[in-house]
Amino acid sequence: MWYLSELILFTILIYTNGYDIKCPQSSQWNFVNKSYGCSSQKIYTCLLDGIKSNKTTTVYTVKCGPADISKEGSKYIFTPDLDQVPCAASQYQPFTFTTNGNSQCVFSKSLCKSSGQVFADNGSSITDRGCRCDYRQNYDYVIPPKDPCSCKPAQEDCSCYIRNCEDDNVMIAENLQPCNESEFVDLIEIKKKCEFEVTSSAVGNVIKKVFNNVKIKSGRSKENWCKFTQRYYGLSWKQDTISQHSILFIDIQTLLPEDYFVISKTQTSIKIGHFTGEIINGSTIMIAIQLEADGGISLLVMEKENWT
Repeated sequence: MWYLSELILFTILIYTNGYDIKCPQSSQWNFVNKSYGCSSQKIYTCLLDGIKSNKTTTVYTVKCGPADISKEGSKYIFTPDLDQVPCAASQYQPFTFTTNGNSQCVFSKSLCKSSGQVFADNGSSITDRGCRCDYRQNYDYVIPPKDPCSCKPAQEDCSCYIRNCEDDNVMIAENLQPCNESEFVDLIEIKKKCEFEVTSSAVGNVIKKVFNNVKIKSGRSKENWCKFTQRYYGLSWKQDTISQHSILFIDIQTLLPEDYFVISKTQTSIKIGHFTGEIINGSTIMIAIQLEADGGISLLVMEKENWT
């Protein structure tokens, strides 16, 4: 009896209005396939009609036809024959699409509408949309994702919470100390050491609040000499915040031979110079070696007529 009732309901759905066909859910597909009356060589297919559909109206067409499979990130529509097209912008298909049991791409993209979330990127036809926590409103991840700039809700927890503003103050107050005015820390290195993303204005406001006698000037960053940033003169990092590699760099100049000298040094790198004694085309040759805390080594050969 239930089979007959379902058959009648399906017949009414299909033939009441030819332009208002709704494809069945995947769980009902096998039943509809049997009841539709396709031959053994063909299957029930329900797909978007690319000819009858437009921006305001979506029309689906039902046919009996062979099962077909499309590549990842795409689906089939009727135009009027089977035509492979990309998934809609709001959907994605990370595996092959089959006309046997499907009318559209399987997954809907995340909306990024949970508390504290904002849109990061639209993903692709095979990947979900990316979301991130709105750090401008002081939100942070409950569990840090693989990529803090684009968390994937279908693969990881992208929940956000409102971060305590005092976290930034504590980080800066506990790791920086007043020193003579010739020393400085800069904005880029401070932001790099923070455990979470902070804005430039937030760092500046905290420093002004915690340290009264800091002078702020513009200059090149220690972390990236190509970039200009804010320098905070009269501040230095406390010794216990410096890595073991950095401490070795600070002390290495005491181990240099007499004919080597330090050109420049920071907490994470040191540049050492050495005159070879050679003169080529009237120029004195100097070799400069730059050692990085992460193990990187750069070798420069420089020449100049008169080194001062």
